[in-house]
Amino acid sequence: MQNIDRPIFIFGTGRSGTTIFHKILSEHPSLVWTSHLCNFFPDKLYFNRGLMHLQDIPFLRDISKRFLKPVEVYKFWDHYFNGFSLPYRDLKSSDMTPSIATRLIKANINLTTKNRKRVLHKITGWSRIDFLNKAFPDAKFIHIIRDGRAVANSMLNVNFWDGWQGPNRWLYGSIPDNYKKIWEDSGESFIVLASITWMMLMDSAEVAIKSVGRDKVLNIKYEELCRDKNECIQQA
Repeated sequence: MQNIDRPIFIFGTGRSGTTIFHKILSEHPSLVWTSHLCNFFPDKLYFNRGLMHLQDIPFLRDISKRFLKPVEVYKFWDHYFNGFSLPYRDLKSSDMTPSIATRLIKANINLTTKNRKRVLHKITGWSRIDFLNKAFPDAKFIHIIRDGRAVANSMLNVNFWDGWQGPNRWLYGSIPDNYKKIWEDSGESFIVLASITWMMLMDSAEVAIKSVGRDKVLNIKYEELCRDKNECIQQA
């Protein structure tokens, strides 16, 4: 089966700066990006392709982007693989089967246009890069890294962080033993739990990066992105 040309996956822990980097990179004229049209109509990807055609017309691009912006599209991914958005652990290459790979490759090919042949995605939380690398062996992964203290503080100030329910009910499964005592000794502090969330995700990402190969992953620090976005974009 035909593969897709060097898709780009931006990933990070969440609250790490992936959104701003995704928005900046989506301005590149050769890249397809996913909008809410992919969430609303995951089986009708010609709607998003139509949006990409509008991006090649300056006047219409500005109008369309007021209403449809680059976003994470978990309903799109779940349509082709049910376990993508809410696994209790990071997805691994062993979770990828030939049939899942075929569906994901075909869906991403259907996102491309004549002028925009490379697909850009953003994913937060678990990296999922070992899983994705199995289907897209020529993919490029960009890891946005932000100071864990800033990430933890930001998690406590958004309405979708599920740590308030405690680790028995949150997305990320049980706390590893090496972090569990830290949390208990803190009096089960929520700020400590948010910090542990960051550490767990970074630990998991490190395992995945080793698996896919460091040469396939570009690390960009959020603080450097804020200092000099042009240099960071040139690296990408």
